[in-house]
Amino acid sequence: GPPLPSDEVISSHNVENPAVQIKCLTLCYKEPKCVGINYRITTIKVKNCQLNNVTKKRDTTTSGDWTLLHDIEA
Repeated sequence: GPPLPSDEVISSHNVENPAVQIKCLTLCYKEPKCVGINYRITTIKVKNCQLNNVTKKRDTTTSGDWTLLHDIEA
């Protein structure tokens, strides 16, 4: 899917491979307001991990290179 809108992002990070998803989840667990992540495998000097605090369900799309995981604590 696409990157999240800026008003839904707590912070963005560049996470190095391997295990982008695991490192992004670890950043989320350390952030009290984080309830989900949006990540992509691309790591070449780009933001590839977005932490968010949006609990509403959103339509997911298959276009784009981001993967959204939400309700981490649920």
